[in-house]
Amino acid sequence: MATVDDNWNVLDRRAGRNDYRMKELFAAIDNMEIDGVRIRVTHTVEHRGAALFSGENLSVKVSNTDPHKENVRVEKAEAHDKTGEHIAKVLNELTKKAYEILKGHPVNKERVSKGMKPANIPPLLRGAGECFKPEPFEKRFGVKPVCVAGGSSARYTK
Repeated sequence: MATVDDNWNVLDRRAGRNDYRMKELFAAIDNMEIDGVRIRVTHTVEHRGAALFSGENLSVKVSNTDPHKENVRVEKAEAHDKTGEHIAKVLNELTKKAYEILKGHPVNKERVSKGMKPANIPPLLRGAGECFKPEPFEKRFGVKPVCVAGGSSARYTK
């Protein structure tokens, strides 16, 4: 999440790095459907979250909406090739819809009243990736995996 002005100029890419009631803001824009694409978003830590897109005609061939700096506008998602056109359209619509929800959200009003920056633009999206099912470890390496995890012995010393 980030803080933008009314013209979508990025004032703070991290909404103050404050996670105050951030889960509620992510929940407010979770589970949208845009043009046949279901969008799930979840809060992780501080201002950060993750977004999962599911549906048809999805591609990672799309640009970021994160300008990677402040005092510039949120970027428009652009397709890198024909396959990215649909997801670019979805990302841009998500940004618009989520902004409309977040800009007047009661949590953001409370954040401002407490001297915090509002988280009023959806996650500045970057780093599109694809989910895939990895080859089973045993098949790939010819051995059964085992894990032995050690821990600090400091708490066991006298």
